[in-house]
Amino acid sequence: MGVRRAMEAAEEALEKYIDKKIFTFGPLIHNKQALLPLEEKGLGILEENDIENLDEKNPPVVIIRAHGISPFTLEKLKSKNCMIVDATCPLVLANQKKAASYAKDGYQVILAGDKNHGEVVGIAGFAEYEKSGSCNLLETEEDAIRLVANLSENQRNGKWVLLCQTTFSSAVFDKIAKVLTEANLDCVILKTICNATNERQKSLLDLCKTVDGVIVVGGKNSANTQRLYLSAKANCKMACHIEKASEIPDSFYNLEKVGITAGASTPDDVIEEVEKRLKKEGHSDPLSDAITQSIKNGILSEYLERKSKEVRNMLLAEYDYDTDIAVQRKEAYDDGLETGRKQGIARGIEQEKINTAKKLLSMGLSIEQISEGTGLSLEQVKKLQE
Repeated sequence: MGVRRAMEAAEEALEKYIDKKIFTFGPLIHNKQALLPLEEKGLGILEENDIENLDEKNPPVVIIRAHGISPFTLEKLKSKNCMIVDATCPLVLANQKKAASYAKDGYQVILAGDKNHGEVVGIAGFAEYEKSGSCNLLETEEDAIRLVANLSENQRNGKWVLLCQTTFSSAVFDKIAKVLTEANLDCVILKTICNATNERQKSLLDLCKTVDGVIVVGGKNSANTQRLYLSAKANCKMACHIEKASEIPDSFYNLEKVGITAGASTPDDVIEEVEKRLKKEGHSDPLSDAITQSIKNGILSEYLERKSKEVRNMLLAEYDYDTDIAVQRKEAYDDGLETGRKQGIARGIEQEKINTAKKLLSMGLSIEQISEGTGLSLEQVKKLQE
C-alpha cells in the first residue's frame, strides 16, 4: 500500500505542478523499469547532500516516499521553502510516532532493521530528535548480544523498547527479542512488522514446497525482495532474483512447475510480464492455475472471471484490502493499549496521592500541609475530610 500511494502521489504532482521542479527524496521504488516513465515526465531524485544547493526563491516540490524521513531532514527541506508532499506509509508513520513517544518518556529505543535503509534512518531520527533521545540500531542476533554485553549497570536498570523496520525479517526479529528478554531488561517488545510482509514470507515457504523453482521479482536494491530471494534459495531446489522478464535464466524454462513471488515495491505490470514470458514457453504458474481451477469448479467463478487479474496480483503484491483493514485495526488497538497504559499509570498515581492524603488527615496534619505534600488541590483534600 505504501509504495503504491507514493507512486500515485508522484503521478498527481507531475500533473498538478507543471511549472515546478519535482523530486522524490531518494528513489521512489527500487525498480529502474518502473521509475523510467516517471523520470521521462520530469521526476528527479533528491539526496540529503543536494538540499543545501536548492534555490530558496524557486523551491521544488519534494515527495516523501513510503520510507519516510527524519525530522532533521524535514527541517532542512522546510528551510529551503520546499513544498512537501508526504507519501509516508501509514505503518511507518505509526512507527515514527512510537519511537518519538517512547524516547520522550525516557525509554532507550532499539530499532531492528537494515541500518542504511531509508525507513530505519527516518525512524531513528524521530527517537534522536527528542531531548536526550537515542536509538540503538540492530541488524542481527549478534548485534543484540554485543549490545547487552556492553551495557553499564545504569543502562541495564533503565527502560527499553524494541521496534523494527516494517519489512524486517520476522525470524531475525524474534531472535533479537529473545536475547533482550533473556538479558532481563525492562524492555517493551513491539513487533512492528507489516502483516502483509509477514504473510508473504510465510506464503513463500508454502510455495517452495509445491514447485521446482521460484522466481523472485523485484529491485536488486530492495531489502525485502533480497530477503525473499534468500528464503527461496534456502527452501527451494532452484531460485533466482530478477528485475524484469528478460532476465529469467534459461534453466527455469526446463522446469515443470515454476512459482513467482515479488517484493513489496514491484509493479503489477512487471510481474505480469514475467508470467507471460513463462506461459509463452509452456510453463504454468500455481496461482493462475488455482484461479482457473476455481472458475471451472464454480468457486467464486463470476467474481474471478471479472477480477482474476486483481486477485492474482493481490496475492503477489504488497497489500490486499483485508490485510490493510487488519493492519489498521491492529495499529488502532496498539495505540489504544499504549493510551490505556499511560492513563492507567496516571490514575494509579492519582489514587496513591489520595490514599496518602487520607493517612495524613488521620495523623492530624493541616489541609495546607497535605496539599503541599501530595500535590492535590486544597479542594480535593477538603472533600476527603468531609
